[in-house]
Amino acid sequence: MRMPMTGKDETPGRWSAIFYCAGEWIALRIAKMSEPLLSFVAEHVGTETTEYTEECVVYLIGFGTGDPEAGGHAWNFSRSFDDDWGVCTVREIQRATIYGGIERFRLHRSGVECVFHLEASGEVGFRELRVSFDLDEERWRGLVATAKVVFRDCPCFTVEE
Repeated sequence: MRMPMTGKDETPGRWSAIFYCAGEWIALRIAKMSEPLLSFVAEHVGTETTEYTEECVVYLIGFGTGDPEAGGHAWNFSRSFDDDWGVCTVREIQRATIYGGIERFRLHRSGVECVFHLEASGEVGFRELRVSFDLDEERWRGLVATAKVVFRDCPCFTVEE
């Protein structure tokens, strides 16, 4: 019987294992572990639509509190339909950028709940993100309108107005 070999691959935080089974080598990649939940009250909630060219328009919603370099948090979800890879999630400051990977994104009047697929959670560091906020009616409507564009055609998205 041959013993499994393990080692870290080039992707930070990933481990791989190679097993010899039934005459074949089998390689497994084990995703990084993530924390179960990140929850915070957003001091900043914003939307942005940036037209780089007529064909390249980026729609973005973002949530943040404090300084991300000093224990704060900043997350944004964006999408461009000219070369659509799906929803782009960014955890600032340059901690993670993923496309897709969202199992459920629920936007409601007092916050957002985002559950990541297991593999994506290893990249962003958390299985679930919960952000609370208090918005006036105009800012709430703007957030809903932009979120509907960002998550267009995404079965993971729900909004409770």
